[in-house]
Order: sequence, then structure tokens, then C-alpha cells
Amino acid sequence: MYAIYLRKSRNDDPHDTIEQTLSRHESILYDLANRMQITINKDHVYKEVVSGESIAARPEMQRLLTDIEKGIYEGVLVVEVERLARGNSIDQGIISQAFQYSKTKIITPLKVIDPSNEYDQEYFEFGLFMSRREYKTINRRMQQGRKLSSEQGLYVGSCPPYGYQIKRLKKGTTLQFDAHEYPILTFMKDLIVYQNKTISEVADTLNHAQIKPRKSDYWTRNMVLHILTNPVNIGKIKWEYRQEIKTVFHGEMIKTRPRNKQAHYYKGLHPSAFTDEEYALIKSKIHAKKGKTNPHSSMMNPLSGLIICGFCGKTLLRRPYKDHSDFLICPTKKEYCPNVSSQLKIVEDKILWGLKKVLMTYDRLIDDSSSYAPSMQHTYTLLSQIDKDLCQLQKQFNKTYEFLEIGTYSLETFQHRQQSIQDKMHLLHQQKEKITLSIEQMNFKKEHYTIPILKKVIHLYDLLTPQDQNKLLSSLIDHCIYKKTKSSRWNPQAIDDFELEIYLKI
Repeated sequence: MYAIYLRKSRNDDPHDTIEQTLSRHESILYDLANRMQITINKDHVYKEVVSGESIAARPEMQRLLTDIEKGIYEGVLVVEVERLARGNSIDQGIISQAFQYSKTKIITPLKVIDPSNEYDQEYFEFGLFMSRREYKTINRRMQQGRKLSSEQGLYVGSCPPYGYQIKRLKKGTTLQFDAHEYPILTFMKDLIVYQNKTISEVADTLNHAQIKPRKSDYWTRNMVLHILTNPVNIGKIKWEYRQEIKTVFHGEMIKTRPRNKQAHYYKGLHPSAFTDEEYALIKSKIHAKKGKTNPHSSMMNPLSGLIICGFCGKTLLRRPYKDHSDFLICPTKKEYCPNVSSQLKIVEDKILWGLKKVLMTYDRLIDDSSSYAPSMQHTYTLLSQIDKDLCQLQKQFNKTYEFLEIGTYSLETFQHRQQSIQDKMHLLHQQKEKITLSIEQMNFKKEHYTIPILKKVIHLYDLLTPQDQNKLLSSLIDHCIYKKTKSSRWNPQAIDDFELEIYLKI
């Protein structure tokens, strides 16, 4: 079997949509397949519709690599080698090894690359290296161009701030007032500046007036705060306000985008929605409402960013109290979300207990699967060969009817031949069932890397600070879905009566 991998590159026509580019490339590769007499099923076409530098950001590449490692494909068709990887050296190595060890060919309109061939392997690796170098050069030029445009007062973002819409110039883009949103923006400003409303009261006023925000059903305090404090409102363009910071924790790359206090602000070409005095007054009122915090304090919520409300999808927040333990609450008001808060410690304990059960399950299943000697790669190769043999036998079985009709087989020979083929197919189906069962067992071996992290979480958790606890949990847990409908305020039995679904990064 063969597959097709499609991904748009910066080298493609920027005026074409992703769908148009991928459709054109798909036609090219299907024509190539026809010339090579290769049949490709539509289920084996991998279309990367998201833009991502690394394998982790490209779900279709992840799915393709998984199938390649199983030995499903003889070859993968791409318009050029560079489409496979533009990530770092680790990503390039993963892709190169996946093709090399599975002996999967890379078929392009210019060349067929066999990674098991030493010279082809060098050509492949060099192509990946040059692709990465080209990517970094293009990205650097783009960032320099974006920075220069910001310095000139142009707006380089793809999404306009609230109250504005994008206006295209002969060279670049700027902003202009949006006919629908601008009156709402000035209304929000007037409530704060001239009616002395708080940010929460502004959100409530908009909700009661049934004024909808751009991408939600109702206004929240943070939405109003973000809109009113945007320096775009006083004619400024910000640059590097949220730079991407990459750190490595327990071997995993973690990306964050903290606020940058050294961000640059340039005078924009767009009109101002607020005067400098109004903007300064809004900022002063907001800061006056904020409580005093210790600038040297660190994170106090070990579950920060991990717990998602099962009703509205918002991230649950820590609510501290002086007289009792901290709670986890949904930031959405009760009139819009029915989720009930719980003690942070109880949710934390339930997560740790869930991780312990996962660890016990993995340990037991891995011990049970120790009798399966074949490696995963060898097992998938056997399974692939059985499928090919079954396909061939089915063709032979169909041929027996043709030979009977033209007189090549007598009735006795026809029946004998059919029985013989059916017996072989029956044996192959039995082998396939056994191998499929062994794969299900051995799949747990792929989670070996998870076990050390699980053990570390369980054994070291209580010795760490909340910040380190959060980093450790984040390296293992993607997110948790939390739902609770019964309040425990007057019903102590409901204190831990909530649903919690844990989604691991495995």
C-alpha cells in the first residue's frame, strides 16, 4: 500500500487557500501514482490543514509516522522531500528513522528515495537539513519585515482589536473604526470613566443589554479588562508584547507566552478611540481596584491550567480564603454556568489517585505481556504480510470461477482448489487474530516512558512546591474535565461528588 502526504509551504502561492494548494498537489501526486501504476485509497491521503513547525504541531504527520512504524506502507508520495520536516534536528531524526527502519520509500516527482539505501539516506537527510535552514531564513526575514512594519505604524496582526477592523493600504495594513463595535467600545469607556462603574459592572451592563461580544455568548470581566487596556485604543502599536519562551522540563518542550515588560510601542497610523487622559484614568481605576500582592510570591495552584469546566469550557481558577482551604471555581458566573466549586485539595487528591490507578494498570499489563517475544516492528510487518497474502488468496479464489467457466478446471478440480484456498485463508485469519491480540498487549510497552514520570509524580509530589508540582503534572496530563452539580455547603456528603476525566499526554 502507498500513502500521500500533503502540506502547504511558504514557497506556495500565498494567494491560494490551503485547500486550493493541497488539492493541486493531490492531483499532481495522483498523476504520478497512475504513471507508476500505484493505487492509492482515499483513506491513505494525509492532508495537513494546520501550520506547524514541529511534529507535535502537525497531527497528520503524527498519524502518518504511527502508520509508517507499523509497516503498513511501501512508500509515501510527496511533492518534495522538504514537505516532510522543517522542525529541529530531533524531529528530522524521528522522521528519518521512521522511514529508514520501516523501509518505506519516499516518492517525489523528481526522485524515488529508498532510505535503506546509504546514498539515498544521505540525500534524504541533506534535504531535511536544507529545508530547516531555508525555513529559519524565511522566518527571520518575515519577523524583520513585521517589526519594520510595526515601527512604521502598520498593523501586522491577523485579527483586529475590538472596536476596529483591518484597512488595507497600498503597502501593508492599518486599522479603522468598525461601525458595529466602535459605539460599544466607547460605551464601555463611558461607563468606566464617566459613570464610575467597575469592570465587572461593565460586563454585567453589557450582558443585561443583550449586547454580544465578538466570539462568545456573554461578557466576562477579563474580556472587558483586556479590551479597555489595549494600547491600540490610544493609537499605539505593540511589538513583542508576548514573546514565545521555550523551556525543557523532564525532557519535554514547554512553550509559554508571558507578558513582556520590555515590549515596544510605536505610534500607529490608525485613529485613537480614547484620549490619553481617558486611557490613563481607566488604567488608574483598574490598578486602584486590585489588591496588594507580594511581588516575590510564586504560583500557589498546583493544578493551574489543567482543570477545564465540563459545561462552559473555561479553565478553573484557584479561590483562596482566610478561614478555610482554597477552592477551585469556574470563572463564569452562575447564571451562565451551573458548575459547582470544590476544595482544591480534594480535586488534587482525586487526580493523584487516578494516576496511581493508571500506574497499577500499566505495570500489570506490561507484566502480562512479557511472554510476547516478537518486537512491535516485526509484529506489524507480519500483520502486513498476512493482509497481502489474504488479498492474493482472494484473487486466486475468484480466479477459480473463471477457470471453471472456460474449462481449465473440472468440477472436481474446482472444488478441490477452492477448499485448499479456503483452508489457507482460514489459517491466516487465525494467525491475524493472534497477532492482533499480541499488538493490543504490546501497545502498553510503548507507554514505558510514561511510567517513570508517573512514579516521580506519585513519590515526589508532596515534597515539591506548588509551582514544581504544576510543572510535573503538566508534563504528564494534557487536561482534566471537571463537572459538579451538587453543592456541598449544606450537604457534606457531596464534598467529593463530582466527575473528573483525566486526559494524559500518551
